Amino acid sequence: MHDVAIEKVEAAAEPIINNLGYRLVDCEFSSEGGRVTLRIFIDKEGGAVTIDDCELISRAVGDAIEAEGAVAMSYDLEVSSPGLNRPLKKKEDFERYRGREIKLKTREPIEGRSNYKGVIEDFQNDKVHMIVDGMKFEIPIDLVSKARLVPDLGKVKKRN
Repeated sequence: MHDVAIEKVEAAAEPIINNLGYRLVDCEFSSEGGRVTLRIFIDKEGGAVTIDDCELISRAVGDAIEAEGAVAMSYDLEVSSPGLNRPLKKKEDFERYRGREIKLKTREPIEGRSNYKGVIEDFQNDKVHMIVDGMKFEIPIDLVSKARLVPDLGKVKKRN
């Protein structure tokens, strides 16, 4: 049921998010203490997502989701940055993060293996080309169940 709602939310939200100069990274539902939360993760070119960015998208997207009737239950809406270990879902994500380390899980084993941790070498012909422990793998994007960036902590500024 949540999958259908996510598709409707993405269809209603993505054009608005793109028109405002942001990129939809992911949507998910969670439930805690009887409350349902719809989380929308956004990104923008050239900088970190701010609280003001999240508020802008929340107002714009919230109205569109309501108008479309995309979610048939009571929910709280949260908009945020995807963080350091952001999910990779679209072809563009794999192309954008070429050369970065990721963790990837497949829906079914490929030659006996479902979990991969390595560097994206390329993305061609709907396949993620990865180097894992010095070996090359080509994983069809339609078999990817989950993929996330591995945080590059060397690029993260440490707080004093």
